[in-house]
Amino acid sequence: MVNISLGFCAYLCYNRYSCKKQLPLIHYDFLIGVEVEIMYQENDLIFYGTIGICKIRSVCCPDNISGTQKGQLYYVLNPVHRDGTTYAPVNTKVFNRPLISSKEARELIDIIPTIEINTDNGNFKALEDSYKAALQTHKCIDLIRIIKTVSAKNKIAVSKGKKLSQIDMRYMKKAEELLYDEFAAVLDIPKEQIRHNIESKIDV
Repeated sequence: MVNISLGFCAYLCYNRYSCKKQLPLIHYDFLIGVEVEIMYQENDLIFYGTIGICKIRSVCCPDNISGTQKGQLYYVLNPVHRDGTTYAPVNTKVFNRPLISSKEARELIDIIPTIEINTDNGNFKALEDSYKAALQTHKCIDLIRIIKTVSAKNKIAVSKGKKLSQIDMRYMKKAEELLYDEFAAVLDIPKEQIRHNIESKIDV
């Protein structure tokens, strides 16, 4: 069940078209004067902004927490693979979504050999902009494309006795972190196994 604190947060009603899990809940936010949907429940795993995979510890109106507004409903998020706590309003503008399914993850791994890489190197600014745009789609297939693109560039660089640019290395590391975290969570296998499975498909 969703843990809702008292006060303003007590005014909740179920959406008449809600599913068996009784989601989404509808909460009337007195601060902004509109109804907002509560899409997630306690213990759900979600993808949140640039943090990546988070577990919802609770859904509540926090008291005396810096940066929060009294009477507003928040998701209390804990990143899965590092320490910390984030308070996200249930009507946050920050991108968030449920994790993909295990079936979708396996299908993505299977099609890695067919995913096209970005062969347009351009200048450093154009390169960084292309990586940023791929990350901002929040799609696993675009994370795979970054990893596959940089892997191909690394092979070429090594053959010429050169090294990858810092931009390539930085965005590949971020793409790997986000992708491997999500795949490990939904497939319930270690991140290193995910890395091995994906690298073996890239090398095909």
